[in-house]
Amino acid sequence: MQESGSSIFLKTTITRKNAADFSVADLTIPGYIRTVSHDAFSNSNVICRLTLPKSLRVLGANAFQNCTALEYVVMTGSLYTFETGVFARCGKLREVSLPDGITEIPADTFREDYRLERVSLPDDSAVVSIRNDAFWGCKALCDFSIPKRVCLIEDRAFYRCRNLTCLTFPDVLISIGEEALFGSGLSSLVLPESLRIIKDRAFFRCHGLSEVTIPSGVSYIGAGAFHGCNRLKTLTILHDPHFIGPEIANLVTVIRCRKGSYADAYCKKYGYTAEYIDT
Repeated sequence: MQESGSSIFLKTTITRKNAADFSVADLTIPGYIRTVSHDAFSNSNVICRLTLPKSLRVLGANAFQNCTALEYVVMTGSLYTFETGVFARCGKLREVSLPDGITEIPADTFREDYRLERVSLPDDSAVVSIRNDAFWGCKALCDFSIPKRVCLIEDRAFYRCRNLTCLTFPDVLISIGEEALFGSGLSSLVLPESLRIIKDRAFFRCHGLSEVTIPSGVSYIGAGAFHGCNRLKTLTILHDPHFIGPEIANLVTVIRCRKGSYADAYCKKYGYTAEYIDT
């Protein structure tokens, strides 16, 4: 007698109803499992170490949210579906290895994982976007490399990641979202020539920055993009963006620009000191 579709689903899926059958401190999801559904292990206080197999295809929203004992995660294989908030609010989570098959780091993936220190991806990662709040509040995060194919960093992606002192932005990056690196620990900043958009407060209160040069392709610089960066001495803008929002930086920041340029007019309008550069 042939098995029904529902029977096969139950055998290859972990849901909230049967998650207790798999819950152990050192959990390796069995190879026959294809789906861990939404909220399946949320609020577990049992799992300390988690290994996800190559066979896994779907990780549902909040699947391991608020797993209070979880410290290490190793993911292998190629997920087809990686939904939001999978590892959010895991207060002891320290290290995660992500697989090469994912194309984005979804919204809220590591939100409020305050002890998370390291997230690694393969060198040939297919990730092209880091979504809203992906690393929101990961204040211990100090070891993360943005994959080389990432073209979009969304709003609050690295909000208050204060130990993240160094990031290399890929040369295909197009947009940095609102408050994307608000309060981060960046000590230097080199923006790629591919960049087109810097949204409002993208680097607000990045106290480690002392100088920043805006690439010539940037057409939009949002309000307060570098405001609150108390050590920022110079901001160089040698082209004419289509828009520069108010309070782009603290008034003590000198804006280096061309005389008669849009940036020069901006300085006069908002009271910034302009230093003219001849090129």
